[in-house]
Amino acid sequence: MITNLIVKNFLKRLADGFYLAQSFLMPAFPTINPRTATVTDKTSDYTITDEDLETPTIFTNSGSSGTVIFSLPAVADSKNTVVRFSVLADQTIQVDPSGQEKVNYNGDAVAGEDLSLAGTTGNYIELFCDGIQWIVTQANGVVTKAASSSLSPSLSPSLSPSLSPSLSPSLSPSLSPSVSPSVSLSPSISPSVSPT
Repeated sequence: MITNLIVKNFLKRLADGFYLAQSFLMPAFPTINPRTATVTDKTSDYTITDEDLETPTIFTNSGSSGTVIFSLPAVADSKNTVVRFSVLADQTIQVDPSGQEKVNYNGDAVAGEDLSLAGTTGNYIELFCDGIQWIVTQANGVVTKAASSSLSPSLSPSLSPSLSPSLSPSLSPSLSPSVSPSVSLSPSISPSVSPT
């Protein structure tokens, strides 16, 4: 139970700058004020420009009939910027980093992975760029990470034909004989175990 004394002590420490000295415990990222931000609706894929990020911006998918993919600008050009993506149509929003740059979500910052925000009205994610990577600072709803869709078309044709023929013949013959002898050995082991 929180008492007035606990609140009073917290406010005193806050006023004294205690939490500033302990900033590693509570990182403070800039955030977007939805009341004063520029709201931009997109119904198709869009590449965010540096000019879009000069003022706090909220991108939405209002009116879209399918997944909207937002491509982030390079982190080197976006240091100390904040952007929010908000679902207003029941469609998925996908956020792709530039090239092999990183989007850090809950400590997972794998190069080239994009974010997907579930298509439920009210879901949103907010990202802050520290000049090295994009960091998800706020999220509401289901957010997932996956390999960027921009890599899939180029990898699919080259990997599919070469892996399919070589794996299929080599795996099925080698697994079948190795499993069969191990099963047939169990009857020969049981007579040697019973006399002992």
